[in-house]
Amino acid sequence: MLKALKYFWHNHKVLLVAFTLAAMLTIAFGVRMLLFGIYWNDPNHQNQPLKGWMTPRYVALSYGLERQDVRDLFGLSQAPETRITLQSIARNQNETLEALQIRLDAFVASRTAE
Repeated sequence: MLKALKYFWHNHKVLLVAFTLAAMLTIAFGVRMLLFGIYWNDPNHQNQPLKGWMTPRYVALSYGLERQDVRDLFGLSQAPETRITLQSIARNQNETLEALQIRLDAFVASRTAE
C-alpha cells in the first residue's frame, strides 16, 4: 500500500490530490446526510409547534411540506435572501406566532384530507 502511494505521489501528484479531495468531500457529505437523516427521523423534530427562531425551511422539513408551499402560506413571495425567522415574518405581517400556527395547522389538515 505504501509502495503504491509513493508511486502515485511521484508520478501522478495531481491525480492523487484530486482523488483525496474527492474522497474527503464524499465522506463529509455522507456524514452530513446521515446526521440530517437521524435528526429528521426523530419524532421529537416532526410537527413541532412554531417557535420564533424557526425558519420557513425548518417548518417545511418538520412538517414534511414543500418549501414553496410554506413560503406561500406565510406570505413570502419568493425565497428570502437571508434566513428570515418566523418571529420576523409575524412582526412584518402584524400577526402572532399563534396566528401562523393556526394557518399552518389548517393547511396541514387540508393536505391530510386530500
